[in-house]
Amino acid sequence: GEGFFSVKGDESRPFIVHTPVGHIKVVGTEFNVSSTSGGLEVNVQEGKVLVYTSTDSAYLEAGQSASLEAEKPINIVDSVDVNQWGYATRRFDFQDVPLSNVFESIEKAYPYTIEVGNKDIKNCRLTASFDHVSAREMLNLIGETLDLTIQENDSTFRVEGKGCPWVQ
Repeated sequence: GEGFFSVKGDESRPFIVHTPVGHIKVVGTEFNVSSTSGGLEVNVQEGKVLVYTSTDSAYLEAGQSASLEAEKPINIVDSVDVNQWGYATRRFDFQDVPLSNVFESIEKAYPYTIEVGNKDIKNCRLTASFDHVSAREMLNLIGETLDLTIQENDSTFRVEGKGCPWVQ
C-alpha cells in the first residue's frame, strides 16, 4: 500500500506508521510511504521523521528518502522524487523525465489509462511543472509541446505521434 501524510507534531500523542518491515515516527511533517511485501520506501517532503526497524534507525529530513528491506540496514538517499506523491498533492515537477515515467505518474494520480500508438513516444523527455492541473490539460500541453496527438475515449487517453529515438 501507499499513503501520503501531512501531520502536525504532538509529543503527547506521537503519530507512528507501522509496517511489516519498519516503522515511521512523525516529528511534524509531510511524507509519503510506499510499502510492498518485502520493502518500504519513505520520502520526506517537509519536516522530519524517524524511521526504525528492530535493528536500525535513522532520522530523515525534507528532501531525503529511505528504503528498507527486512533485516538490512536502512538505505538513505539525499534526494526525493516529488512526483511520487503527485497522486496526493496534484503537483508534478518533471525535469528531463522520459514520457514513460510521466505517464506512470499521471496514471497513478488520475483514474485514466494512457496508451501509446508508437513505443518511441515513451522515449521523449519532458521538462515541465504542473500544479493542480487535470490529466486532460497535462496531456494536451504535453501533446502540443512534443507534437503528439491526444485522443480521449472514456477513461483512456491514446497518444499518437512520431516519438523520439532511444538514447542512452
